[in-house]
Amino acid sequence: MTTPSDPARRARPPLEAERPQHPTGPALILVLVVVLLIVALSVASVYT
Repeated sequence: MTTPSDPARRARPPLEAERPQHPTGPALILVLVVVLLIVALSVASVYT
């Protein structure tokens, strides 16, 4: 009975560890988008 419960417990922590990583993904994407927008505006202002 202990062997089936051990893998189950080991499989659960990874899922919990991946959950906090999901919010960071979109956050990094938003930061990159904002940076790209700022760079695009600066480049546009230079060419104009």
